Amino acid sequence: MKNLFNKSCIILFSLAFTTTLFSANNLHTQQTAHIRHSAHYDATSGASAQTSVEFKDPKVEALYKNYHILYEALVTDNLQSAQKAALSLSATAKVLPAAASIAITAKKIASAKTIDAQRKEFSSISNELISIFRKGVLNKGAVYAAFCPMANDGKGAYWLTSEKKIANPYFGSQMLTCGSIKETLK
Repeated sequence: MKNLFNKSCIILFSLAFTTTLFSANNLHTQQTAHIRHSAHYDATSGASAQTSVEFKDPKVEALYKNYHILYEALVTDNLQSAQKAALSLSATAKVLPAAASIAITAKKIASAKTIDAQRKEFSSISNELISIFRKGVLNKGAVYAAFCPMANDGKGAYWLTSEKKIANPYFGSQMLTCGSIKETLK
């Protein structure tokens, strides 16, 4: 009987150990995939190889790159990453007189306590940036103005993206593909 008990304990311990090991490996795999995904966006934000965007002004390019990092954080429902990205965006926007209101609004996003509050402010930044892009800031390529009719309590909201594929920053994983491209900015 004691031998059976010992074998049962060994089997249970082995099962628990295997499950823990599998879970840890699965978590590592997910984290690695997330890091690769994030690195892809960090490496291609703004002037991505996919769209071959070339900016006339490096300050506007830096502004768009930081905007795109913030956009990605909202798409992936990441409050902390959005806060960090908003701080970077605010600092970048301060050096452009046309982006003064973006700097102020980005600071609001950085201090926001909820992703919903961040998303509400993101709409203002997007509208300001679209206005800047309409003045012709690109030498080559295009950036797209996308629109979600359900954002902002059904009033709708725009955002800029380097790709035609919709990834909604206002609803993230809840409604990732809600929206459509409304304008091509060249």
